Amino acid sequence: MKIINIILILFILIFFAVSFIYQPNIQTHKNVAGDLKDFPEIKLEIPLNEELEISEEINSFQSPKLEMRFPQAWTVKVETYVDLENMKDDLRLLKKRGYKVYSEYYEGDARPHILFIGPTLNRSDSLKVIEELEFSLKIKAKLQKYD
Repeated sequence: MKIINIILILFILIFFAVSFIYQPNIQTHKNVAGDLKDFPEIKLEIPLNEELEISEEINSFQSPKLEMRFPQAWTVKVETYVDLENMKDDLRLLKKRGYKVYSEYYEGDARPHILFIGPTLNRSDSLKVIEELEFSLKIKAKLQKYD
């Protein structure tokens, strides 16, 4: 047996032995009422109207619904690719030019791969990116709402 098991068993046995041998010192109070301080009796004189009616407005109260409104973000859809390697090449090119690029691709799937730039909170910033892409790379990009 391991030493930790032996120590644990000894600890439990010592605990039981001490609990049977040692008697705790229990103090009993014979005069409990004399030890307590007298508290004054407080009388609340609040008039209660037995005929009080609760209006229907209180019963029909509904807490307002909290809506989480985030600002609309925009992204630029650069192009749709059938070949994954072509998309990766364009992704590297756009990253080198300083764009915040991300892609949506499905490896081993027949769905097309999509390359995006963004997202941005200002629509005008995304429109500037589209103009830059059309001017410098002759890419016809589209503006989309970012989900």
